[in-house]
Amino acid sequence: MVKMVFLLLYAVFVNANATFDDFNLTQDLQDVSQIATKSKLNISQTPSVVSVLHPKELKKLGIRTLYEALSTVPGIELSMGTAGAKQINMRGNKSFIRDKIKLMIDGVGINSELAGGGYFYLDMPIDLIEQIEIIRGPASALYGSLAHVGVINVITKSLHPSAHILSYTRSSKNFQNLTFSQSVKQNNMHIALDGYFNNNENSRIYKNYSLITTQNKFVSYENYTDKSFGLNIAYNALSFKSRWLEHNTQNYYGYGDWPISHDPKKIKTKSFFSELVYAPKINNNLSFNLKAGLKLYQFGGVSRYIPYSIMTTPPSPEYDLLGEGRYKERTLYSEDTLLYKTQLNEFLLGIYIAKSDEITTDYRVNDPTLSENINIKVNNIDKDIKRKQYALYFNDIYPLMPHITLDAGARYDYYSDSDAGFSAKLALLYAYDEVQNYKLLYHRSFRVPSFLELYSSASPYFGNKDLKSETIDTVELVYHRQNSFNNWININLYYSNMSNFIDRNNSFYFYNAEDISSYGAEFEIKYSLDATMNVQANYSFVNNTKMPFISSHLANIMLLKHFTADLESGTRIRYVGAKQRESADTREKIKAKVFVDQTFTYWYKMLTLTASVKNIFNTTPVYPSKLGDGVTTGTYLEDFQRDGRTFWLNVEWNLP
Repeated sequence: MVKMVFLLLYAVFVNANATFDDFNLTQDLQDVSQIATKSKLNISQTPSVVSVLHPKELKKLGIRTLYEALSTVPGIELSMGTAGAKQINMRGNKSFIRDKIKLMIDGVGINSELAGGGYFYLDMPIDLIEQIEIIRGPASALYGSLAHVGVINVITKSLHPSAHILSYTRSSKNFQNLTFSQSVKQNNMHIALDGYFNNNENSRIYKNYSLITTQNKFVSYENYTDKSFGLNIAYNALSFKSRWLEHNTQNYYGYGDWPISHDPKKIKTKSFFSELVYAPKINNNLSFNLKAGLKLYQFGGVSRYIPYSIMTTPPSPEYDLLGEGRYKERTLYSEDTLLYKTQLNEFLLGIYIAKSDEITTDYRVNDPTLSENINIKVNNIDKDIKRKQYALYFNDIYPLMPHITLDAGARYDYYSDSDAGFSAKLALLYAYDEVQNYKLLYHRSFRVPSFLELYSSASPYFGNKDLKSETIDTVELVYHRQNSFNNWININLYYSNMSNFIDRNNSFYFYNAEDISSYGAEFEIKYSLDATMNVQANYSFVNNTKMPFISSHLANIMLLKHFTADLESGTRIRYVGAKQRESADTREKIKAKVFVDQTFTYWYKMLTLTASVKNIFNTTPVYPSKLGDGVTTGTYLEDFQRDGRTFWLNVEWNLP
């Protein structure tokens, strides 16, 4: 606590004696979002807890990617798997494989059916993003299974006719990024092309691995590249959007929770989507939105699983266990909605149809007693997996009386290979006076098991075709007060109960575990200290004793200022609370950490120059590691250590 007070005083000192330009990290009443109802509403009127992030302001705090941006939101904690896949923990709920959050790019869901995740887009640079909309809490009543505990919608700059940028970023840890967005508008036609390239060369030495006494240290191979291109075309009521991404990565801390002894292999992830939309407005009351789309997901490569060559004393001549796999899936979908508005109510009706197919799956290993030649075929996941989905949903907004609005919605999802899901929401919105309002919310959401959880049949996961879908019921009470644009407060209390939680035992077999309940609170404030300074802060608490690796306490303090009309400074202090380990793990709990970032932004004509020092005090960040059994998985005594102090430089050209 003493350290937090000191750091707060430091931030105030750095940002003192300045002229202030609006700091709109999460503009509440001023923002319009349609993520909560699929129709445009001010944030205060949405029947969910919604955050809207503006990358223009995030960048002034040193935020570089979508992944980093999410950590500024109360209730969201970042993590990482052994193989380097980035993870998002929202309100203490996440899967052991991937997140339980639906990730959308320009309104298109990109999560895979294989594991349900969309981690491959989390490195999207902030320079490419216009706005980020986030539902904190269940949202299956509108968005189905993957919106089990939340929804994230990334709106790219290519949707806006004025987007003409070229930017370059470099860090002291050998990371580079190049981003561009260019659009042309002629009469009713708008065409935009964007893309980015990330290159990371920042492998690290790990010195304390518990189960391999013959090896003093090893290297976590963390080189990766991202390549992505997007195309958006709009003409009157017709639009087309498409995006391609390729993510190449090395083994990090290993795919089997074992360190990699040498010669890192590469894993490649590819994602592609295209969507055609026809959205005619029939009259002032009636409009349609007709969508048809294609999504492709591909995953494959070679990885080292168990380093047999260093598991014996002295080292034996055996080779490492290697695995080579390929997987590809395809989803065709259609979604049609009707929106009917009158002076009294707003009614939305939607139909969703999808067909997902596993196109290719092949997995082979070597015989580690003979060589590293990969030639033994293993059936690690069923072939010819097919999943059909049909959904019907509605949402109705109706004013019960002058100051009270009712929002009700429900959705039914049928799955050909799993149990059906029923989702519902009920919200009462009460405008107490001109500056205060209350929300009482109930949401029921579900998550259908992923292909890995149902159909995997070999290491590192073993599926279970009898798994039931997870369900979660959440009740929330929200209070919001806003005296002026730069002075507001938001308080949210919630309670959740999850049934049929999909867990895995020490041998990585999936099963439905007992119910899990949790409760928490989220607090946000924006306040003008004086005419020269504004501060925005948030704090979140969650109690979920049955889930390991959860920080019960998270906090952010963010300040911004102008030295002159051309020079601006931003400070961010982030607190990540202590984490408990798994019940059988006797290691000390993961200690709380405090991180401080300092950023300066300078404008010169069409150029914007941003310089940041991330983690000024060189605190060692760590992501938690599981307890291994020494047979199927290993244990990292000091968890997954991440970057300390890092220097960043970004140059952006706003092209004419």
